[in-house]
Amino acid sequence: TVVSCPLDVLPALVRRAQALGGRAIRLNVAGAFHSPLMAPAAGRLAAALAGEAIAPPRFPLYLNATARPSGGAIAADMARQAAAPVLWRQTLENMAANGVDTFVEAGPGAVLTGLTQKTLPGARAFYVEDGQSLEKLKNWLAQRTGGMADGR
Repeated sequence: TVVSCPLDVLPALVRRAQALGGRAIRLNVAGAFHSPLMAPAAGRLAAALAGEAIAPPRFPLYLNATARPSGGAIAADMARQAAAPVLWRQTLENMAANGVDTFVEAGPGAVLTGLTQKTLPGARAFYVEDGQSLEKLKNWLAQRTGGMADGR
């Protein structure tokens, strides 16, 4: 279980967890993302996206806040996710139940790739961190699609 709280509350939270026989580990994160503490940012994100034209996705866009595909209100869905808990396991399981068997993580760190492999041991999980890993993914996609891995 992950708990978000203001930093000044953290010492008391740790003591309480230990008193109840649990343990608490401070995560090395930049903010209390996906928690109610992000509500002000979610509101600003909603306002910023309100006037933007967002094209409908060409494939199901799963939301970590609901573990289901978006109903089409992409801007509102994105803002809602900023302050909502992540339903990671449920999202992956729903995607797998709907035929998704390959996952790609792009960006710093490969934490989500590892979590995907633990959650769905039979799934393929790729981590793209540089040009070499991107080429590896593109080659795999080209083999799987008969050379049609051009982003369409």
